[in-house]
Amino acid sequence: MEKRLSEVEDREIALTQQLLTQTAEIDALRATVARQEARIALLESTDYESNYKHATEPDVSDTDEVGQQELKHLESDWSDHKDIAEISTRILSQKRFVLSPPEIPVAFSAFLSIDLLNVSANQAIIFDNVLTNEGNGYHSHHGLFVAPQSGLYVFTVTIKHPTQSLPSHVDVVHDSKVIARLHCESNQYEQSSHSFIVNVKFGEEVYVINRNYNSEHFAGYMSSSFSGFLIWQS
Repeated sequence: MEKRLSEVEDREIALTQQLLTQTAEIDALRATVARQEARIALLESTDYESNYKHATEPDVSDTDEVGQQELKHLESDWSDHKDIAEISTRILSQKRFVLSPPEIPVAFSAFLSIDLLNVSANQAIIFDNVLTNEGNGYHSHHGLFVAPQSGLYVFTVTIKHPTQSLPSHVDVVHDSKVIARLHCESNQYEQSSHSFIVNVKFGEEVYVINRNYNSEHFAGYMSSSFSGFLIWQS
């Protein structure tokens, strides 16, 4: 009887010690979780983002000890955890580059209202019917777009060539340089279109010309067009 009572007491002591050990482990895990949550909150704050940027720049100075020490603490605390990649992705997603619209919109669309006949080589194609002209950059009297703002522009040119014995070759010119070309075959109705992105400075011109054949015809009635818009102001 006494032996059995002693075994029960020993087992109770062993269970108590095991319970204490598990309790200590749980407390340690809770402390680790709390520390991680505090670090994540620090990462999300604006002040920490500034320190993190300085700590990770190649030319950081030795005087920026606060950011460097904080980064070392993060590496030490999270080195044994598999969620580092997830946290890094979260930080990067919060720093995504957001494209903001220009302060003053610039956009135009112009068409040929009727067929354009007998166009000479190197002559500008004048799209006379203006649908949109935000910023007043397009000039319908001579077919030029003159940039009212510097920035990154998208342009689209569409040409319809009627049945004619000669093919059609059309150039898009920016600042006296050809930046795009369109081609339509001869002896058939054919429509060609081209879109492109280009940096244009204030006052520079973009226009469309008939390249190398005289007496060219271009179909109108809204089937040939010249359009563009500013996507990023510089």
